[in-house]
Parts: sequence; structure tokens; C-alpha cells
Amino acid sequence: MPVAPQEAEMQARETDQALANTLDNLRATGYAAGGATALANAAAKSKQQIAASIEKQEAANARLEAKGRQLVQSAEFARMDQQMDYEQSKADLYRAQEGAALSSLVEGGATLGALGYQQQTKTVTQQQMDQGTPFIN
Repeated sequence: MPVAPQEAEMQARETDQALANTLDNLRATGYAAGGATALANAAAKSKQQIAASIEKQEAANARLEAKGRQLVQSAEFARMDQQMDYEQSKADLYRAQEGAALSSLVEGGATLGALGYQQQTKTVTQQQMDQGTPFIN
């Protein structure tokens, strides 16, 4: 953020003009010699105040810039957190779907296994009956 040097320059010109007018008045009244020193001191003080004003503006700008950088960084961290949460949710959902599919396969396999066992038992029992072997389960 730029500093407003035009304002400081205008203030310095106005101060210089006011001091010059005062010096002209002092010369007209005959007090120019003693008044010149006072005017020089007033001019120096005015310039110091203008420089201090510019320094204050620069310091304020630096604080605002730092705060802006901090806000941008905070927003970026928040976005990254949201992205990680989203990716974690996707991974959790995928694992849950895989678990449900595996469970379904296991249940289906158990059912098929039970049906296969029943069919095998029927076959063995039928063979035993055909052969006249006693049925023991």
C-alpha cells in the first residue's frame, strides 16, 4: 500500500509559504534577524512532523500487509484442512462399501457352503441307502 507523499508535500509547501509570509512581515517590522532563527526552527520542526507522519503511514501499511498475509495463510490452511477432511471421508466411505461387499460375499459363501454341504449329505445318504449302508450322521 503506497504512502501519500503528495499530502506531505502539500503540507510542507503550505508550511514553507506560511513561514515565508511570517518572515516577510518580520522584515517589514524590522525584526527579521531574530525572527529568522525562530522561523528556521519552526520550519525544521514542521519537516520533522511531516517525516513522522510519513513514517506512521509506512508502519501502518506494513501492519496491514502483515495482517493480510496472515489472513491469506489462514484461509489456505483452512482450505487444506477441508480438502483433507473430504479425502478422509471418501476413504472411509470406500472402506465401508468394501466391507459391506465383503460381508455380502462371506454371507453368500456361507449360504452356498451350507447348501453344498446339504447337497453332499443328501448324495452320501442316497448312496448309502442305495448300497444298504446304515445311515450315521
